[in-house]
Order: sequence, then C-alpha cells, then structure tokens
Amino acid sequence: MRHSPPQSAAPLIASLESISGRPEHPLEARPLNRALAIRDAWSLGAEGVRALLEIVADTDGVADRAAREALERIVTHAARPGAEHEAGAISTALWEIARSTMRIPARRYAVHLLGVVGGESHCRQLGALLEVEELREDVRLALIRMPDSSADEVLREARSRAEGSFRTSLDQALLQRSRGRAVR
Repeated sequence: MRHSPPQSAAPLIASLESISGRPEHPLEARPLNRALAIRDAWSLGAEGVRALLEIVADTDGVADRAAREALERIVTHAARPGAEHEAGAISTALWEIARSTMRIPARRYAVHLLGVVGGESHCRQLGALLEVEELREDVRLALIRMPDSSADEVLREARSRAEGSFRTSLDQALLQRSRGRAVR
C-alpha cells in the first residue's frame, strides 16, 4: 500500500516520481527539475523518507537514483552536529521501513542510511535484523559505520550465535570497528 506524501513533501515527491527516464517519454526526464528537487530534499526531513523509499522499492533507473540522492541529502543533513532531534526522527522513519515488509531494495537502503544517522537504540534494533538473511550483510556494514559503542556489543552477541562464513564476516566487522577507535 502506497502512502501519500505529506503536504510539504508532495511537490518534491511528485517531481521525483515523474522522472522515469523511459525512452518513449524523453520529456519526462527533466534534469533541471530533478536537480532542484534533490537539492531541496533536505527540507523534507522525516516526512519524505517513506515516500522516497517507496520510489526506491518500486522503480529502477533515473527515478530510483534521484530518490536515493534525495534520501542521502535528508540523512546527511540530519546527521549534522546539534540536530539530534532531527536525526532521531529520521532514524525512526528509516527503522520503520527496515523492519517492514516493503521490498528488499528499499529495506536495504534504509539499513544503509541507518548506519549514517542511527543511534544507540537503533544499534540494538538492527541487531535483530542480522537474522534476516537478505539484510544481514547490509546490517553488518551499517553497524560498522555507527559511532555508538553499543554496535560492538550487538556484533559480539550476533557472532556468538553465527556459524560459517557469516561468523567470519562478524569477526571482520569487530576488527574494523576496533581499528576505527584507534584512529579516532
């Protein structure tokens, strides 16, 4: 079921959705409109996350790439110093998608973005997704990027239950996190 975007996000979402890049409709790919929509995406905040991830789930090509760029603008803007409340709202919206039944590409991208903006509570929540085979590698990579030390604990707990090559991957994740602390 597709949700309608909030009123403030509607023009941007409509602009991104209209970009299909289909060869039979060359005028639908409006590079200037797309660039302006992506530039202003940061202003959508958490309101636009679900609608943009629905574009990621439902399309390929130009619209998908534009939606991903817009989401990265939203997330990096929220991850700035002093924007903890905004980061929390974005993280919650991303978590809702990550744990949903939306198509796997959108869920994977939500997990990826949580690795940029998620906090301690999302480390623990992401740990539960390590059991989902289609998402576990994306979750592992997101946990490596998260600055919160609770990610180490989540990775260690998952390692104690993991078998085979995924256990080796979790060992590698813990090693990468320990090297990152030495550099910080």
